[in-house]
Formats: sequence, C-alpha cells, structure tokens
Amino acid sequence: VKAGDKAGVYGALPEFTSTVTGYQYHDDSAKVLAGPSTYSLRDSTGQNVSLANIYAGTFSIVPALSLKSPASYIVNPVNGTLVVTSSVLTVTAQNQTSVYGAPLPVFTSTVTGYQYNDDSAKVLNGPTTYTFLDSNGQVVSGNNLPAGTYSIVPSLTFKTPVRYSVNAVPG
Repeated sequence: VKAGDKAGVYGALPEFTSTVTGYQYHDDSAKVLAGPSTYSLRDSTGQNVSLANIYAGTFSIVPALSLKSPASYIVNPVNGTLVVTSSVLTVTAQNQTSVYGAPLPVFTSTVTGYQYNDDSAKVLNGPTTYTFLDSNGQVVSGNNLPAGTYSIVPSLTFKTPVRYSVNAVPG
C-alpha cells in the first residue's frame, strides 16, 4: 500500500489516499481488505503527530491496512509525504490620532484568520507590537513623533511550532 503525496494549508488539510497493488489471481480489495486504509503522520524525527497538533512543515503519511482473515498477504506500507504550509493571520492596526507633545495613544489591532480552536493565547508569543513609518517608508521611533501622518504597522511573534504567517495591514 502506497500513500499518495499531499499538500495543504494549515486549517484545510487534504483527504489522504493510497494505492494498493500486488493482488494475486482474481483477488481485489473487496476480497482481501477488511476496511479502508487508515493513516498516521510522523514528523522528521519519526514521532507520531496528531492532526490536532499539526503545524507548517513536512510529514510522512504512514498508510495501514486491515486484512480479512485468513490473511494471505503481507502488507508493505510505503509512506507518502504531506507538506503543510502556514495559514495566514491578518493583523489590522486601528487608526489613531495624537496631539504633538501628548503621550502616544494605546495602539490596538484586530487579528483574524485563526483555524481550528486556535486563539491568541495558543498561537502568539506576546502582544502585538507596532512600528511607525513616515511617508517615505522610513521607520520613525520615539515617544514624541514630529507632527505628521504615519503608518502604524502591526507585528506578531508566534509560539512554536509555527502554524501561521502574517498579513500586516497598517493603520
């Protein structure tokens, strides 16, 4: 039994498939197999990984078959490969205004795109941070920004294993 190679995005994994070959005489899957193929996943170290704990990366798809009794065959599993890419979290900074010389306001943002039961506590390693860019795209820092209009660019830091990439929408 050979598992098919698959690719998917975290949160939208494909259905696993396999091909069974080597039947003899007039045998076929209905005569030999006790049910459909089942699959497990292993990481690069050979450790089992559940779908609930999957992350962006490459995994082995390990197929298994149950044979009807009496079994006249030996199952030789051939692993497939699953490549999981990151889902995208969109972090959108809220627009803010400030008066020159006054303390900067509290910056806020909205994060969307979580998959499964993920949330900020499970995925993010700390709060959203912000960078300020002037009209030329240059980073401006400090608590007393000169009068003007600035882009507020949000940034996220992830816990490992990483399951997401970021689409930052400035305010």
